[in-house]
Amino acid sequence: MKFDKLITVSFLLIVLSICSGMSFSQEFHPKSVVKNAYGQTFVCVDINLQQSLEHPSLHNHTIQMKPTSVPPPGISADLESVRHPDTRISSVTCPYGTIPVLRSYGKYQSAQSPWKIEENMSGGNHFRPHTAMAGIAGTYYGYNARISVYQPQVGSGSEPRFSGAIAYLQSGDPPNTSSLYAGCVDPHFYGDSHAHLQIHWNDNGRGCTNLLCPGFVQVSNKITPGAVIEPVSVVNGTQYAVTLQVYQDSRTRLWWLAYGEDGHQVGYWPGTIFSHMTDAARLASWGGVVQGKRGKPLPPMGSGELPEKGPRRAAYIKDARILVNRGNKRVFLAPGVDLFRYVSDPSCYKVGPFGYANGVEFFFGGPECHDY
Repeated sequence: MKFDKLITVSFLLIVLSICSGMSFSQEFHPKSVVKNAYGQTFVCVDINLQQSLEHPSLHNHTIQMKPTSVPPPGISADLESVRHPDTRISSVTCPYGTIPVLRSYGKYQSAQSPWKIEENMSGGNHFRPHTAMAGIAGTYYGYNARISVYQPQVGSGSEPRFSGAIAYLQSGDPPNTSSLYAGCVDPHFYGDSHAHLQIHWNDNGRGCTNLLCPGFVQVSNKITPGAVIEPVSVVNGTQYAVTLQVYQDSRTRLWWLAYGEDGHQVGYWPGTIFSHMTDAARLASWGGVVQGKRGKPLPPMGSGELPEKGPRRAAYIKDARILVNRGNKRVFLAPGVDLFRYVSDPSCYKVGPFGYANGVEFFFGGPECHDY
């Protein structure tokens, strides 16, 4: 399958899944309820009673509190001084043995059970997803990336509309694929205009965002998907980035998510929830995604500036690396020149140019687009 068709269908699945409705299905029996400085409400749930364990493949699952091994980050010390500061996530602290779960979402979140994405791919779909991505095909066990964090104004067009930047893994041929992503997203999904940490998984047309249904097993009692990320970058001002890693534990086949430069382990996607990605991923990619209603302007992507505007103006991906086998160990390496780019509408958004200093780096994005 050609990469353009692969990316087109794959990200249509992702974007539609983010905005799909669901039906509420679980009582949390929270230990406590907490709020952060942004007014988000979280419940502290017993780690062994989290909804993720209701997935059919996890009924007898024993929660793993940490991976059996962590691959070295592969970052050169001499490059640290030129790196932009990391953002902070608006964490909340739950008691030991519990995890925070976001309960305050916008009006487009109404449920907590898996949904079928393909039902939204019929002729009745009135929304346009667009991407500006760079990727590489092969056999991979994770990725690393530093993603600049902006808070684009998605405008007042018909909802749902959003703009985000993600790092993504996939295996299989659409529509029968397994995939996961992590990134920072600014959708009305949350009922505000902040940037949020967001994760998602998909398997053969079923998927889940954050902790809204079974799948992702959280272990952190401080950092949780859906929380606000701050501070954010400002065009021609201070630039902030978020460091994200996903890596598969070679012994347990759990796909771990680590947040921040210190590699804080948030949780994991068990390999058993995937039909096509139990052992490895076949595609890794990084870049921007947006969605808007047909006939209405598309939201800005990234900073709202095109890549040619360069540093301090355009959004970027840096230190993008892939986790591969080398002998008897796994290491993060920079993708080679066989990296490909995919932009669904080059008249709206762009990606590039590419650099290879310490992993791939490139700019991406564009302003609000009126290409109907």
